[in-house]
Amino acid sequence: MLRGSISLLLMSVAFSVSAQNVLLIEPDPEARPVGTPQSLSYASGAMRVRATSSGGVEVSSPLDASPRWSLRVAPSAGDPLAIGCFERSLRFGDNGRPSLDFSFGSSGCGESFGRYRVLELERDGTGNVSRLALDFAQQCGRYGPAVRGKLRLNSVVPTSGVHLRPVTDQSGTFSFTAAQGAIGSSAPGGSATISLTRQTTVAELNFDNGFSFSYFGPLPGVSGNSSWSADFAAPNGLPLDPGAYPSATRFPFQADTSPGLDFGYNGLGCNTLVGSFNVTAMARDALDGLPIRFLANFQQRCNSASGALTSGTINYASNIVGPTSAPNADLVFLSGFEAEPPVLPSYYVSSCQ
Repeated sequence: MLRGSISLLLMSVAFSVSAQNVLLIEPDPEARPVGTPQSLSYASGAMRVRATSSGGVEVSSPLDASPRWSLRVAPSAGDPLAIGCFERSLRFGDNGRPSLDFSFGSSGCGESFGRYRVLELERDGTGNVSRLALDFAQQCGRYGPAVRGKLRLNSVVPTSGVHLRPVTDQSGTFSFTAAQGAIGSSAPGGSATISLTRQTTVAELNFDNGFSFSYFGPLPGVSGNSSWSADFAAPNGLPLDPGAYPSATRFPFQADTSPGLDFGYNGLGCNTLVGSFNVTAMARDALDGLPIRFLANFQQRCNSASGALTSGTINYASNIVGPTSAPNADLVFLSGFEAEPPVLPSYYVSSCQ
């Protein structure tokens, strides 16, 4: 009896020593809301925990802590918060999505795009979360640098191992050649080839149903980090498809019947322009409409057809983790009668990549 009691005591002591209350952050450079690695540990019971009205949980730093931070997650409608993975989350869980919102210091995301994995979840007798192990990845906006983190609340789940992958990873190149005086001519030799990565590149659907790309990172001929941008749009607000687009003018000020184009480099751009572009290949994400493939070349002259020429090629690809489409509208109801309960898309899976 005594030997068994000693064994139980040793097990209890070992558990209490190994239980963790930590937040680990591994961000990409220039990421928001925090761009430097963090390893923050707290005494048991110091982190604040509260249930949210949407069935999720919010964990935050002690009131007197510095830095202050907050992590709020909730499942999509109809799904419980459970061990598993919650994909394609948004800050407020719009359109039935899971929600994820991480803020740090005085900074947060106006719009977030992410995913999270619940590794351990335990509630007390009143239903409040008493033990939690959660990994997450969040990007502000829909693309760009990611913050990846590991939260452990009274948890023995290790923090070792790789961080959760972000929703998106970008790859490809952007190349251009600029004549003297043209946009981009400040690059050495008037030309450059720039790698497109998650850490540097944001790709979005613009308000004219075209694609817009922005970059912040190393540029030839520029000390430190700087930027370029490129915008493409079809005439009449139609979706951008493969094909030739002549007689383009400056986006977003083009006439309804004209294609829109704009390339800016290191803070410089055209007030007005004439140009053209040709889209060889493209694909959109079916769920959010974001570019996942875009291959195009363009020509741009500031002010008039006699202006100095900039020509370039963009070869962009993005890998998106998680579901990429919502159910067909015809499947919203279980039968043809609207009295049946709706079939909601699920962004929860028991395991994830």
